[in-house]
Amino acid sequence: EVAEAARPSVISEVRGCQQSFSSMERGLSAFAKYVPVAVVKMMLSGSMSREASMGWRTVTVLFTDIVGFTSLCEAISSEVLVHIMGDFFQAMCAEVAATGGVLDKFIGDCVMALWNAPARRPGHEAAACRAALQMQAAMAELNEKWTSSGVADLGFRTGVNTARVLLGNYGCDFRINYTVLGDGVNLASRLEASNKAYGTVAMVSESTMEGAEREFLFRKLGRIAVPGKVEVVAVYELLCEKASSDGSGAVSPMMLYRWQRVRREHVLRAANLYEKGIAAFLGGDPQSARPWFAEALSVLPIDGPSRALLEHCDSAVEGELPCDGVLHTSK
Repeated sequence: EVAEAARPSVISEVRGCQQSFSSMERGLSAFAKYVPVAVVKMMLSGSMSREASMGWRTVTVLFTDIVGFTSLCEAISSEVLVHIMGDFFQAMCAEVAATGGVLDKFIGDCVMALWNAPARRPGHEAAACRAALQMQAAMAELNEKWTSSGVADLGFRTGVNTARVLLGNYGCDFRINYTVLGDGVNLASRLEASNKAYGTVAMVSESTMEGAEREFLFRKLGRIAVPGKVEVVAVYELLCEKASSDGSGAVSPMMLYRWQRVRREHVLRAANLYEKGIAAFLGGDPQSARPWFAEALSVLPIDGPSRALLEHCDSAVEGELPCDGVLHTSK
């Protein structure tokens, strides 16, 4: 009888199992905040060793960060900075997740994200472009919120590249990171920084553009030479999502997100003038390109690419730069 009394009842055993499952669920939820959920699922399914081993795969990589972050840190208190960065990371990561991407890491104020990893995803180029545009809209909302706290509008820039890279677990015996490595990753970071030279917000490589051009509108920026790369790179500005599903190229009202006080016809006229200028510029004729960029600026004075390329044409005509249609960036 004593032995029978000491034996756990079925109810207590079930309660113990429930508590164990609840504890495991809390642990996994906490773990997923440090490791991408998709990677956690792979680990639980037992496929990590096979799927996450180092190997080559074509992925789309996105980098984005805040413009003037160093100055921001000097201008506000640590408490306000932590609040702002929390808002920023929350908003950016929400758009990554909403488009099927995976957060790779935070690097200071920078967000690095991937598409087509760890699970394969058709149309990953378009998904990353969609995330980049949604991030811009989210940033506009955040600026409205921060203004009430006395923080001036903050800008941010995005670089997107699609390339074949090494994907998998990297690190040492006591710590690993599921990430990507390769020249294509470095280029995505360089494109983010190169926005500064053009006055743009979102810059993508030709490989990303080609994978997403049926769904999005892009503007050709030309060819750039970035530090660390021997070959020049063709780059494009991501403008907006196409308004029509038939790929006819109709311009979406989203194209006006950066020029809310500018009339639509002015934007379209400036775009037409710019196209004539960039054709001459890439053809190695900066003299002929100059009036087109100048007129585009007269129609749309805040257009960064027209201004940047006009200045480059002026320097090329004066003999300070080669007439090769290549813009050299400092970062």
